[in-house]
Order: sequence, then C-alpha cells, then structure tokens
Amino acid sequence: MKERFRWGLWVVLFAVVAVLGAGIFAGGQLLREPVMLAPVERGTAVDAVPGVVSVKARHAMDVRSEFEGRIVESRIERGARVEAGDVLMRLDTTEIEAELDRVRVELETEERLGEIGSPLRYDLMEAEEELAHQRELFEQGQSSRRSLAALERRVARLSDELEIERVQERRRLTVLRGDRARLERELEKMSVLAPMNGDVVEVFASRGDLVGARAPLLRLLSAEREIEATVSEENFAGVNVGHSATVRFLGYGARTFDASVSRIIPAADPETQRYTVHLDVEMPAEMMVPGITGEVSIILDERPDTLVIPRRALLGRQVFVVRDGYAELRDVEPGFVSLNRVEILSGVEKGEEVAVENLDRLRDGDRVRVLNPNSFDGP
Repeated sequence: MKERFRWGLWVVLFAVVAVLGAGIFAGGQLLREPVMLAPVERGTAVDAVPGVVSVKARHAMDVRSEFEGRIVESRIERGARVEAGDVLMRLDTTEIEAELDRVRVELETEERLGEIGSPLRYDLMEAEEELAHQRELFEQGQSSRRSLAALERRVARLSDELEIERVQERRRLTVLRGDRARLERELEKMSVLAPMNGDVVEVFASRGDLVGARAPLLRLLSAEREIEATVSEENFAGVNVGHSATVRFLGYGARTFDASVSRIIPAADPETQRYTVHLDVEMPAEMMVPGITGEVSIILDERPDTLVIPRRALLGRQVFVVRDGYAELRDVEPGFVSLNRVEILSGVEKGEEVAVENLDRLRDGDRVRVLNPNSFDGP
C-alpha cells in the first residue's frame, strides 16, 4: 500500500514539473519578439530615383451650353461613359424654330420678288425708247437740246433707282440668309453634344432647369489617361526620357508595373519645387482610374552580383541581423536603393538573415521568435 502511494506521488510530482517546464518554455517563447527574416543574397542592385505617381485624365472640361434655355431632355448621369458626338442634353427650341420659320418665309418672299423683278425696269425701257426717238428728232432739227437733255436725265435717274433697288434687294437677301444660317446653327447647338470620349464625373443641371448662356452643364474626363510622377529637385537631374521604372499603386497592394519615362516637364512646380515626369506604364487601361496614387522608382543605373536585402530591413544605416535566436544591430553601408531592394556595400555577409518586420520593437541583443522566412518583393 505504501509502495503504491509512493509511486503515485512520484507520478504527480513528475506531471507538475512537466507542466511547469512547459509553462516556462511557453512563457519564454511569448516573451521573445516575433520577427520575419529575409536572407542577404547576391543579386542586381538598382540605383533608382523615388517619386510619387498619380493617374490623371488627359483632358478635363466643363461642358457648357452656348445659349440660354430650358433643358427639355437629358440623357446623362454621373458615371456614364460617353463618346464624341453623343447627344447629352437638349434645350427648348420653340422660340428659335418660330424665328427661323419667319426668316425662311421672308427669304422665300424676297427671292421670289427678285425673280419677278422691279416694275421700274419697264419705265426705264420706255424712257430709253423715247430718248432714242428724241435723238433722231434732234439730229433732224425738229427737237431742242433742252428736251433731249431732260430725257437723258430721266433715263439716268431711272437707271439709278433700278440699281438702288437691286442693291437693297441683295442686301436684304444677304441679311436674311445670314439670319437663317445663324438660327440654324443656334438650333443645332441647342443639342449639347459630347466633345470627346470620356466619363461624366459631375452633373450640374437636369431636365426642367433653366440655364444661362455659357452655364456649366456637366464635367467630363477624357477616356485617355496620363500617369504623372513628381520627383524632388535633388533627384531630377539624373532622369532622362527612356529610363525604365517600376510603379506601385496603393490601391493594388504589392503589385508592381513596368514603366518608362516618356516626357519630362523641365520647370518645377513653384509651390512644391518638384518636377513632373510622364510615364508609359504597362498596365490594363481599366486599371488606370483617375485619382489613384502610388510610388515610382525610376531606374538610373544597375550593378550586378552584389549584396542586396529588402529595403524595409534598413533602419537608416543599420540593420538587425538575427543569429541563433538573437537580434544584433549592425552598422552597414548602403549603396544603390530602389523601390524594394537596397544594396549593402559592407556590414553583412551573404547567407546571413536580417529582420524585416517589427523593427521598431527590437533592441540590440533581444531574443527573437521567427515567424516564417521572408523573400524579396522584386527589384
């Protein structure tokens, strides 16, 4: 009986020790700082210029009405995609159509009167015949110079009056044809057309609204996109057209896109003193949403077969090297720096591992708990 009790006591004591040991081990593990590691590797280091990148519509405009009027038809809404020439809105044309009908009737009347001709032409014909007869009588000595002169003046007066009527007729026709053309243009422009392919981002007026001349009706962003990067003054000097680049947008996570410099604006923004660079980015058009932003790394030079680590492992000019479960803070000499990688000229060796997470919580000499190995994100 005593022997059985003694064995039971030993079993209980062993279990307690095991539990305490496991608890101490687990507590020790929990007290260690969790870190993720990446290896120091040999690869290609990239000298790159950083910048802030954004997507913009190539053109943005407020579509306006050229004339005042009431909107009687609207075919647009915010977010709609339109093509050049699409009818967006129509304004009331009642008054213009009435005025155009009046002008057309007057013009038709004037053109018909012109075809008929002036009654003065008959008076002129009679006067010319009488003048010819009077000249024969004058040559025969049967008429006086005074009578002949009077008839000559009459013919000249009738000719002038007929020419004046013709000039006035041409003027009236010109005015009426001009009025007709003007009213037809106004009638056509009472239909507001899309000036380009694009997206409607704002609508300022709707059906039933009375709008004034030149009043904005909607805001349109062109379907064509531009991707602009801004770089600081100290980095701008080395950037040239044709330089390759890597772009990452905040909305697309860690995904990167290849790009190249297509155009450089040589003047700095007067407020920010930053320079604008245009990029050709290899990405689907539907992903180029105006307003999205991100970062760019414009590649100036490359150096192969050198030591590289993830850029996020760098703390100024120091890194945490993890060896045998302990973090060692080392001074390093950085070289080329790109969007994701940094070259290390001295301070670490190939095959060593550096911490890439929770760097703000680490101290030199801390015990660490490795969560899982990490790998490079790309150039």
